[in-house]
Amino acid sequence: MKQLPLHAFFRAPATRAPPIAKTGKRKFIDFFCGCGGASQGAAQAGFDVVLAIDYCQDALRVHKLNHRSAVHLCTPLPAPFELPLPSPGEDWHLHGSPPCTHLSQANIERDPSAKADALKMVKWFLEFCMSCGATTWTMENVATKATIELLEAFRSAHRQKVAYAIVQCNDHGLPTTRRRLIAGSPRVIAAFRRLPHAHRTVRDVVRTPRGTHTRGSVVWAGHKEYKHYGPNDALHSIDKPAPCITARHTLFWATPKLGNPLVKMTPRETAIVQTFPKDYALDTSISRAIRQLGNSFPPSVAERLFSCC
Repeated sequence: MKQLPLHAFFRAPATRAPPIAKTGKRKFIDFFCGCGGASQGAAQAGFDVVLAIDYCQDALRVHKLNHRSAVHLCTPLPAPFELPLPSPGEDWHLHGSPPCTHLSQANIERDPSAKADALKMVKWFLEFCMSCGATTWTMENVATKATIELLEAFRSAHRQKVAYAIVQCNDHGLPTTRRRLIAGSPRVIAAFRRLPHAHRTVRDVVRTPRGTHTRGSVVWAGHKEYKHYGPNDALHSIDKPAPCITARHTLFWATPKLGNPLVKMTPRETAIVQTFPKDYALDTSISRAIRQLGNSFPPSVAERLFSCC
């Protein structure tokens, strides 16, 4: 599917959304849901995922394969129609992972207009959280200067409603290095900060690793450039966390002492390292699956976060 510019998320033809189902569990609503990392974590934390929204049809199709009872809306946000939110007084949690590609350290210098659109998206979501009636809310994004400055300004304006933390995801069961900004209701963020660390390595989650090390393919070198690794650079033992999984570059297995060639991780291996369940349905396209998994909120981190709600 052709990737749309971020401003396209703010325009779409009007349509009608079906109502969400009645449920005995606490409801979970997932904006910018992708293939379902946050929703999977919420389900593992005991929530009933009732509504998932994303503009990417491919990602939403994968989400629906794994969370069939939810209402799925393929629409830009803000939506050009009234969303089927829970009734006033119901207990529900809202989570969002606004697109962060143009806010990442590797891309924020590339296109000032795309950066502005991305920040506009984050700001819209934060404003929606303040007014939608959700019992609690959370947001996950990149921890760069632009997002931190926006959160600081928003927290100053809404001191009793906004808190955030910079999180090393490996402290929450993810066997890769991944630094994220997690914002949300103050009591949720406070409880999340108090959780004891839970560390895992690649060996802990992959039953049959195909190398003694993992590694990426490129590193951000600054000045709008990537630097390609040499054959023995940036190796991570499988007894440690792997490099961060991204949407653009898959990881590799490496066995340097034997001189074996690098082997790309499969989408299933990538999903397992991202802490998705082993039977989680993935996109049939390898490139789309890797992109969706790289963009996902890791379920292990999401589960711990939503257990604090």
